[in-house]
Amino acid sequence: NPMAFGRAGRVKQYVSEMLDHFKVQDRWPIEIAGMVSQLGYITLSQDTVERIYKSPILSDADAETVAKLPSIAEKLLENIPRLDSVRETLRYQEKHFDGGGLPVDNVKGEQIPWGSRLLKVILDYDLLEAQDMAIQHVFDIMCGRDGWYDSKLLAEFATYRGSAAKNPKL
Repeated sequence: NPMAFGRAGRVKQYVSEMLDHFKVQDRWPIEIAGMVSQLGYITLSQDTVERIYKSPILSDADAETVAKLPSIAEKLLENIPRLDSVRETLRYQEKHFDGGGLPVDNVKGEQIPWGSRLLKVILDYDLLEAQDMAIQHVFDIMCGRDGWYDSKLLAEFATYRGSAAKNPKL
């Protein structure tokens, strides 16, 4: 799927640059998770992928499909040795910092793997930017999503993308 492949490339680049910024030593599980974060999209039709990437508001059916994609990617990798930390990062990539989102469990805040929190910021940013929104508008939307993101990671990513100075919430 060309759209998923393009998105995976952008996500990989953002992840790598943020890992450099934070001087993360054990980076390979997070980099791999970023590269394969779009793996579940190969199970979808091109029309569905386009709707998901281009629509600011998803139908309930599309939102449910998107919610299942991290678990699909995780399952596709389950028999590959030494990828436990990659799968855990993928498992929590849609988890909100306040504990909402998926998977439904009691994990929240800093209990969520750091790589998953980073992926949540990057994946949501990329999805909003793909809808031809200005960067500032993307971060305004993200800042309005109370409890969704690790505020430190969101602020650092916004600074990296050149937006923090314009948003008083960051």
